[in-house]
Amino acid sequence: MTVGSEERKKIEDVLERVKDMQSTLRSIESMLSEIVGESMSQPPEWMIDRLKVWKAIDAKGGIVEYDEYLKILDRVGYDHRGAGGFFKGKNPSLTGVAGDRIALTPRAKEYLDEYKDFLNEL
Repeated sequence: MTVGSEERKKIEDVLERVKDMQSTLRSIESMLSEIVGESMSQPPEWMIDRLKVWKAIDAKGGIVEYDEYLKILDRVGYDHRGAGGFFKGKNPSLTGVAGDRIALTPRAKEYLDEYKDFLNEL
């Protein structure tokens, strides 16, 4: 099925709104869980090392030089060969900016917010 540029734009707008709503719902869930004293669920196993990488970048202001990014990967124990996945897909978690700098995307920040209780326990 082929969609025209106008239809594609409408679909992309709706998808963006859905992502915003998902983020809002995660924030509401987190607030309600705090009120009733429930801890948030743990992230999936595959995400834990990624969260550690994102947290380390966030601690540096959300942007790091490429060399610092490699050091973070090493500290976390993240295989450099798999690190390209951070930059791929419809919602990449990292992006390259201004030369050889690496920055968190809004998606990574959403995950950091969603699992902040878990990360505080590390």
